[in-house]
Amino acid sequence: MSLFLSKILEKFGIDGALAYTIVGRLWQAGASLITLFVLAHFLSPAEQGFYFTFGSIIALQVFVELGLSVVIIQFASHEQAHLDWTNSGILIGPRQYKDRLVSLIRLTLKWYGIAAVLMVILLLPSGYLFFFKQQARYIDVVWQAPWFCLIIFFSVFFYLSPLLSLLEGCGKIEDVAKMRFVQDLIANLLLWIGCFGKLGLWVAPLFYIGKSLVILLWLSTDWRRSFFEDILKTKSQTVIGWRKEILPFQWKIAFSWMSGFFIFQLFNPVLFAYHGAVIAGQMGLSLTACNSVAAIAMAWINTKVPVFGNLIAKREYVELDSLFFRVLKQSVIVVLFLVVSYVAMVSFLKLVQWPLGSRFLPMFPFLLLNGVILVNHLVFAQASYLRAHKQEPLLISSFAMACLMCLSTYFLGKFYSAIGITLGYFILACFGLVWVTAVFLQKRKIWHS
Repeated sequence: MSLFLSKILEKFGIDGALAYTIVGRLWQAGASLITLFVLAHFLSPAEQGFYFTFGSIIALQVFVELGLSVVIIQFASHEQAHLDWTNSGILIGPRQYKDRLVSLIRLTLKWYGIAAVLMVILLLPSGYLFFFKQQARYIDVVWQAPWFCLIIFFSVFFYLSPLLSLLEGCGKIEDVAKMRFVQDLIANLLLWIGCFGKLGLWVAPLFYIGKSLVILLWLSTDWRRSFFEDILKTKSQTVIGWRKEILPFQWKIAFSWMSGFFIFQLFNPVLFAYHGAVIAGQMGLSLTACNSVAAIAMAWINTKVPVFGNLIAKREYVELDSLFFRVLKQSVIVVLFLVVSYVAMVSFLKLVQWPLGSRFLPMFPFLLLNGVILVNHLVFAQASYLRAHKQEPLLISSFAMACLMCLSTYFLGKFYSAIGITLGYFILACFGLVWVTAVFLQKRKIWHS
């Protein structure tokens, strides 16, 4: 039986790191379903709209992070390819590679420290002004103090998160996946307790309090403590040049991420502003579930990104392509299964007229959103492969898509509500897939020649 199970897992490319990541993603998906039910039961339709629009506003963090977390994984994986882990959690190997890794970690801590402060300064007042304009329509919704606390604790979580990207880039994918599972467990439990305690929008900061505490405790114990103590006391003689090495890659990633904000995060604010909190809540609920489905399938790709970086650093391109196309095929099968299951579940809820079903978008825009999951999965997979080369060839496509999506979301959302937004989203996503695939084929041929 165990041999049969091993063969099944091998066929679908499920190793230790992926297994823990899948468990974490499945937990996230299951927890998201519970959360959606709990939120729909304990929050009013208007509070639901505020809750998910909170999430869209804090997504503005991309404008201060500037894509550095992606850069961290790629650069760390290229340096760690020449280093080895000891049992105590110390990296050993040629001095030049360790020095560059130390330099990268110190740069990361400084960058995110400044970015976290900027995020509080910028997001706190801008979000307050946005919601204040709608206050007269929702006088029963208590949002001011929860919004303030959400920004504070999200900033703490934001500062600690890149350290996980560093460890993933250094090959500790399985360990980070285990921690993320516990982190999501604690964060969701706090959110549910807050809902059952009828704390309203206070559940939003409770979620990030849980995430921050788990990361802080995990990083300060066991081999992680030894790793960071060794890094902090190591005097780096070789320094990674941010301007010459990181910036040429980072600014392109940053531009793509900022473009992504206009592609993925404008839906809720536009609907909230022009059609009210209720339809914004339906969009937020539907998008959250869609993102959970997409995250499970992308685990097949994301857990292999550091491996892609290692193979590229060693110029083992045949093995790289073999691995990528194998996990791409496996992940496509998974995403198809999950989308069909998700659509069937929501259709059933609406058919039997269960109250939770009414908190999702109507079926036509809901189906369009799920169609985008399939299209975007192929886009994101190819983008991960390309960026593992420490290159960002999708800058122009990201900018063009951002401009088109911005116009589409604003005008179609303003006049045609959720149907207009999702139809424009689906059409542009298909166009983007064709564009990204063309770039993927071209760059792969050039880089590996």
